[in-house]
Amino acid sequence: KGFTSLNIRSLAQSALDTKLFYAGTNGSGLYKSEDGGGTWTPMPPVRGKV
Repeated sequence: KGFTSLNIRSLAQSALDTKLFYAGTNGSGLYKSEDGGGTWTPMPPVRGKV
């Protein structure tokens, strides 16, 4: 499903796959889309420094 109420802080598109996106939110984690933004899947929490 698409985003309806999340505060997106960053958006990145893959240089190798134009349908692959990552979205960083303000307090709701990181999300991944493999279909050009049609659906989004939450990513596991990141531990440590990125």
